[in-house]
Amino acid sequence: MQTYYVEYDLRDGFVHQWLYAGPQAISVENLEQFQGADYKLQIAQHYYTPESLIADAPLEMATFSIDGADLRWRPYRALDDHLVDMTAFYHTTHYLRSWGFTGVLATGDQQVDMVLTTNGPADVWINGAHVHRQEHFSHQDPRSVAFQAGLKDGLNEILVRFEEVAARECPYAMALQIQGLEHPERPVRVPVTNMSIGRRLMLENILDHTTLDRDVYVSDQVVQLNWPEDMAISSKMGARLQKPDGRIYAE
Repeated sequence: MQTYYVEYDLRDGFVHQWLYAGPQAISVENLEQFQGADYKLQIAQHYYTPESLIADAPLEMATFSIDGADLRWRPYRALDDHLVDMTAFYHTTHYLRSWGFTGVLATGDQQVDMVLTTNGPADVWINGAHVHRQEHFSHQDPRSVAFQAGLKDGLNEILVRFEEVAARECPYAMALQIQGLEHPERPVRVPVTNMSIGRRLMLENILDHTTLDRDVYVSDQVVQLNWPEDMAISSKMGARLQKPDGRIYAE
């Protein structure tokens, strides 16, 4: 299958465009064996694997399985908080792990400073080599950890696996900042299978400028999408109103 790359800029050094897979939610059995204030860390260490568990190169919409869980690589675009946000609610205790993947171009071999922000433990692999692990739990506000890593000239494949232990409400997010990177224009590269890169970027630009006139709608109020009057591009598009679980209310 032919692979194409969508090119993006870093935002203040943060990667905003990712492919993500997960979370893989594993129900924690025999919960009584994990005792004490650090029970979440005990659970994370119990399920930890030093391998990334990703066998094939990530590609947008490609599917794979881990321990019977069917997963898919999906595109993710971070907002102004820079976070890949997997926050959810779990009625029973689960161990969660998700993966984020992106490519970054470097101009020459170099050492860079990276800052990984997560609520829970996380690992980083660059070009298949494990370069960092952090093992904190910070329930409400994600915690940032700095580390150094080497990048080669050209394309560098960055894989982040970030974990959590969910016990009811579960803030669960990840962000990666690369500091001091010498790079060409638009260094972020996301692998996709659709060659219509120009149209994709145009539609993303249109969506970036789409706004609503309020946050809450009630009764028979009309949901109206708005764009700047001086917007220089246009396209025919469809709009869909749906819940995160996929239920469609209008189209």
